[in-house]
Amino acid sequence: MPLPEKQFQVPVRWESKSWEPVIEIAPGEVAQGATLSFRWSTRTSAKLMKFHMNKSNAVPRSRARGFTLIELLVVIAIIGILAGMLLPVLGNAKKKAAVAKAKTEIQTIAAAIQQYNTDYNRYPAARDVRSRVTDVNPDYTFGTGNNGTYFVNKRGNAVQVGNNYTNNAHVIGILMGIGDAATRSKNPENTKSPYLNAKMVSDVTSSGVGADLVYRDPWGSPYIISLDLNYDGSTIDDFYGSAAVSSAQGENIRGLTGLAKPTPQSQAYAHRGGFMVWSLGPDQAVNGSAKANADANKDNILSWQ
Repeated sequence: MPLPEKQFQVPVRWESKSWEPVIEIAPGEVAQGATLSFRWSTRTSAKLMKFHMNKSNAVPRSRARGFTLIELLVVIAIIGILAGMLLPVLGNAKKKAAVAKAKTEIQTIAAAIQQYNTDYNRYPAARDVRSRVTDVNPDYTFGTGNNGTYFVNKRGNAVQVGNNYTNNAHVIGILMGIGDAATRSKNPENTKSPYLNAKMVSDVTSSGVGADLVYRDPWGSPYIISLDLNYDGSTIDDFYGSAAVSSAQGENIRGLTGLAKPTPQSQAYAHRGGFMVWSLGPDQAVNGSAKANADANKDNILSWQ
């Protein structure tokens, strides 16, 4: 609805054959941006003109203002607090996903070993390894980091854990049917279809089966595989077989993580089954002088649990 007309005294001058108003209006009389129209008044002299205010085109007196410095700092602080709350949640979610992936890969390796044993009536170890089995070392553990004599402990020094170690490429090559890391020839210990399908990677540090045929967990540590090579129905792992790691307080036979001594006179703890597969876990470390459920060992991921 248009506003009622108001009349003002407006001086004008003649320029270029047109009237040009020289408006002199007291502050506050007209809103900024008002539309002005002029016409000659028949009741007054030529210098009197009518002023019309178009309300729809008026601009409010106060303009929208931006953020103040304090308001901006408050917003930044809130965003920082929210980010600080979300990052640990995202980190935990990522860790859980990696643990779930490791468990799946461990179970896949275990299933491949079991199927291989079903088909060949032996576990995936070459003749030269099987020939090393003795009464003192009845089983064999594969899967150390580099040279086959120790775990790579990324939290400290290397941990010596046994005397019959090699990396897991020996077992993985047989299960995948692609020979050893040096020749890549068809492995004579596997004349049937591959038992294990795993992601291949081009380096020797990433998760997956590397250029050296070592199968590494989501954190880059080799999976540890122990096989029952004297076929007595129980497996002794070079690490978990240690009493320092697996003995339980107040127990003579039963140990930690479900392991037990085969006989009361045994010095080593064994798993009741033909193989053991495990990972060093998110911390990529083990501690040979700590219990299986403590220190660097408590986050290890085990196939028998």
